[in-house]
Amino acid sequence: MSVAWSAPVPFAASVPAAPFRAYVLHLLEASEVPWRVLAQEAGVPAAALRTLVTGRDGAFRPRLDRTIAQRLLAVTPGRLRSLHAATVPSTRAQQRIAELRRRGLDGPAIGRLLGVDADTLRRIEEGFQSTCSLLVDARARAAVTALREAGGWGER
Repeated sequence: MSVAWSAPVPFAASVPAAPFRAYVLHLLEASEVPWRVLAQEAGVPAAALRTLVTGRDGAFRPRLDRTIAQRLLAVTPGRLRSLHAATVPSTRAQQRIAELRRRGLDGPAIGRLLGVDADTLRRIEEGFQSTCSLLVDARARAAVTALREAGGWGER
């Protein structure tokens, strides 16, 4: 089922949005992960999560698609915090860093997107660091996805 935010959500297929907006803000604060990573982990469109949190056209949406609500509830602060400690091979992050470079981002911008310092970025990029945190990998995936979807990066 594809969720479109351009059309009103039928009442029966939706739930009040306010409690989920509060839950998302709690998740972001408790876990210290970017909103795009939360969207990825929940399996919801980044645009839907952004609209839930920031509103659209100066107003918050009163209703939220039931499927999105269920997916958000399945994510816990502990699950998101575990992204900081779990490690994965850095190969995918290395490939995504290369794509970010091809799309014109410089080292400092990539470091900010991935939440790493210049030395860590260099070690991953050059293959000297064989693992990275799952969070760094998720942030790299989120950055590449955002660029592919929008033709650029907009962290709003």
